[in-house]
Amino acid sequence: MRKTIHTLGLAAFAVMLSLAQASSAAAATLVVDDDGAGASGDCDAGAVAYTTINAAIAAATAGDTIEVCPGTYAENVVINKSLTLLGAKAGVPAGPGASMPGRGTDESIIAPPSATAGIQYTPSPHVPSSVVDGFTIDAGNATGINANPNASATYVWKNNIVMGNANACNGVHSAFKSNRLPGGEISGNHMEGFGWGINVQSGSGALPGTITDNYFTGQTCGSIILGTGNAPGFIINNNAVESSAGSMVLGSLDLHVTNNTIDGGGSAIFLHSTATGATITGNDLTSTSNGVRQSLAFGPYTYGTPNEVHYNNIVGSTFYGANNEVPAGNQDILATCNWWGSADGPSGVGSGSGTAVTAGVQYEPWLVAPAPGGACTGMACGSVDTDNDGTGDLCDTDDDNDGVLDIDDNCPLVANADQADADGDGDGDVCDADDDDDGVLDVDDNCQFSANPLQEDSDGDGLGDVCDDDVDGDGVDNSLDNCPTDANPVQVDTDSDGMGDACDPDDDNDGVLDGADNCPTDPNAGQEDMDGDSIGDVCDSDLDGDGVDNDTDNCPLVANADQNDNDLDGFGDVCDDDDDDDGVLDANDNCPFIANADQSDADGDGAGDACDGDLDGDGVPNEVDNCPVTANADQADTDGDGVGDSCDADVDGDGVPNASDQCPGTDSGAVVDPNNGCSVDQLCPCEGPRGTTRPWRNHGKYVSCVARATNRLRHAGLITWQEQGDIVSEAAESDCGDRPGQGHGHGHHGSHHGHHHGPHCGYHH
Repeated sequence: MRKTIHTLGLAAFAVMLSLAQASSAAAATLVVDDDGAGASGDCDAGAVAYTTINAAIAAATAGDTIEVCPGTYAENVVINKSLTLLGAKAGVPAGPGASMPGRGTDESIIAPPSATAGIQYTPSPHVPSSVVDGFTIDAGNATGINANPNASATYVWKNNIVMGNANACNGVHSAFKSNRLPGGEISGNHMEGFGWGINVQSGSGALPGTITDNYFTGQTCGSIILGTGNAPGFIINNNAVESSAGSMVLGSLDLHVTNNTIDGGGSAIFLHSTATGATITGNDLTSTSNGVRQSLAFGPYTYGTPNEVHYNNIVGSTFYGANNEVPAGNQDILATCNWWGSADGPSGVGSGSGTAVTAGVQYEPWLVAPAPGGACTGMACGSVDTDNDGTGDLCDTDDDNDGVLDIDDNCPLVANADQADADGDGDGDVCDADDDDDGVLDVDDNCQFSANPLQEDSDGDGLGDVCDDDVDGDGVDNSLDNCPTDANPVQVDTDSDGMGDACDPDDDNDGVLDGADNCPTDPNAGQEDMDGDSIGDVCDSDLDGDGVDNDTDNCPLVANADQNDNDLDGFGDVCDDDDDDDGVLDANDNCPFIANADQSDADGDGAGDACDGDLDGDGVPNEVDNCPVTANADQADTDGDGVGDSCDADVDGDGVPNASDQCPGTDSGAVVDPNNGCSVDQLCPCEGPRGTTRPWRNHGKYVSCVARATNRLRHAGLITWQEQGDIVSEAAESDCGDRPGQGHGHGHHGSHHGHHHGPHCGYHH
């Protein structure tokens, strides 16, 4: 027979499959269809399918999902690994009225052929976790799901219908049976028949479980039984029980039993053994033998935190609405603010006409109308009336009239509709002396609602740092402040890194911390400091440390305090490679400070003439050298004219240039022939003709020579006729030209020679 999955069930499959795939990339989804491979439109859409659930489990690996199509599976399902089993109704709650066919006909039905569990976990302790969702288990004379999980297992059994077993209590068959349910969940299930609906036996679970939104009917022993070894804090919530012989038998610590509906049967909530610290609120317990029973039926009670029963409707109980069998004074039931079926309160030890209560039950005050909404005023109200509403506080369910019932109010005597509780300590801020629980009373606390036990206040404005919008008091809000704890109203951020300079350990972001940075606001990772003054070059206004600011320094990189600039070109001499601006670099210039483009160096001493103090290199400084460009260390100056002979064009000063002067040694002041520069004495020497070594032939030759020489001088206008005559006469009277022993008639050779040799030879004009 071909079957199609109901639309809602198919959607549930898709959701669960998506969740399973998202949880593990490696997990696979296997399909089970009791009629084999599906056709188009069938639940397996043509995929190869397993015909039994056990076959799919055998093929699966831990973490896989098994999707079971509608059909009937006559097998005892055995789960031996961590899996997710999804029936056709996965995700569809099976609450009241959901039994077949109420939830539809497209069900995945497990019908075990023998008296064993419909689903059995094995081995023991069983696999650590699993999900069973959306099945109908027709268990016959067996348990629906049976498990013995290890202490850390997480079982999720939800949206299942478990039915078909009518065994009485002595059969101990259950719809769900497990030694423990650590952190697990049983929710949205529909249970018909069985001795017990959910049986979580004594065990040592690591985490409390949750039993919620289930529907129970026809159980012969009870709907829920919890043993004594379960983890504290088990949650039993929003369950509905009807037509069952018994209800909830609970032996665990710190139970939360809330918003359940139990109609008929034995004791609705049966507490025993170690059941202390329970919170039982918001339940409707109708027509049961006892509403809440605290019993010694399973042995001595281990006393502890009292069980609290509040804001429940407990009516029509056969025996007691609250029955405490524990010896008086040991473990009272705190059962205030419940509706006992009458405005005048409970009967029994109470004086009202409602459901009876026993001794050991603290029932005052009680609700004067059903919960929710009934006022808890069923007792003498007393004279204190905090909110002045005419109802004393002992009876007033809202003493401060703030709209929050006292039982829920974190400041029951001080109005605080918002229930603000900054420190979450259960005391509202309006009545908490230390709203932030930092050990500093609000009256002294500079941040009343923000914990700050040290009371830090950086800017001293009376607002603690943890609640101050401007911690450093610089006028910039913390959210915008680039140094929220260091005042910097201008928000300077040199390196634009979002951290203001006032708190930035490296203002210029050059990798050198400000404390060691020689230019903390100018990037200079190399920390260059030319003048060694501890101010880096990039921020030093006097790079060379010569006392002259860079902006006016004609050599900013070379120290020159005198700022000398020989060529006035704006570059100081110490950094100018051509100090005299003559086009010759200083390194090659023989006069670097005196312009001499031609680089003349007369004496070749490496100092150019333009700057050489001894141009001719003769050892005589130029300023006293009578031949500054001609070497003449002796400074000879024949004619005494101040021009040394080495450079004098007329050495003897006779007016005839050396080049034309045939007699360069003429005595100073002597009259010379302008054509040859010779005086009469030089032209006509007494000893003999000039230029020879022989004597005159005779005296007359000598006199004739003198006459010719003076004649040229006279014609040149250098002497007069009279002077010529005198010279010639003197020559005639001399003995020049006479042969030895030969006179010329005067008889005074020596005196004549001496007379004429002196005056006429050395004649001065």
